[in-house]
Amino acid sequence: GEAVRFAFATVTGVPADMRFLLEDDLKRYATTRQLAIVPEGDPSATYEVKGYLSAVGDSTGTLLVYVWDVSDLSGTPLYRISGQETAKGSGTDPWLGVGNTQIDDAARETIDKLADWVRG
Repeated sequence: GEAVRFAFATVTGVPADMRFLLEDDLKRYATTRQLAIVPEGDPSATYEVKGYLSAVGDSTGTLLVYVWDVSDLSGTPLYRISGQETAKGSGTDPWLGVGNTQIDDAARETIDKLADWVRG
């Protein structure tokens, strides 16, 4: 059948290069699970998704923490995805410890959980 369409809101609080990488990874994994990602506000969307990412840590390790809230087009909350990925430590800015691997893993896990949820 037709792909389910998720409109992802722009993720804030993430460095721009990582946000772009995350968006690309989400789209790539979505196609492997027959899900479509459409622009925010697209009237063809089935669901809206708002994401919150943060990096917390110190010189010994960093956690990339993510939460995604899925709602219908009227804003009714339907599903929440959360997870975390471990990364190397960074003494100054925790985002410096987060690499492509953690962003990629977070995107894959997000899409896998969305696909499993939407297909019951």
